[in-house]
Amino acid sequence: MKSKNKKIQQIANGFIKYLEDSGQINQLAQLTHIQQKQSWMKEKQNVAQVISCVELKQAEKESIIEYLQTNFNHSMKISYLIDKSILGGLIIKVGNKIIDASLQYRLEKIRETLIYA
Repeated sequence: MKSKNKKIQQIANGFIKYLEDSGQINQLAQLTHIQQKQSWMKEKQNVAQVISCVELKQAEKESIIEYLQTNFNHSMKISYLIDKSILGGLIIKVGNKIIDASLQYRLEKIRETLIYA
């Protein structure tokens, strides 16, 4: 394990030296921020939030799990929330992706169509 840590330290030192030699050492803080954000987003991709207006039945939950595995190609943690304001349907959030199949969303789209028609 020590040899692995030593190798990582050597790579990090080499990278820092490269940044110094190329006059880009001031970019280190920004690179660190970008890496942290990417790690956070990768972690968020493994979590799905399913919002419905009522408690879902087990068969419905299984369908959602199958949908998520098919469309995101990996298993993930799923949290289920109840929000009566969506009136019906579902909202599924995975990372920065939102699938809004709620009745509230559909009614809003119909309203917009009637207003701007």
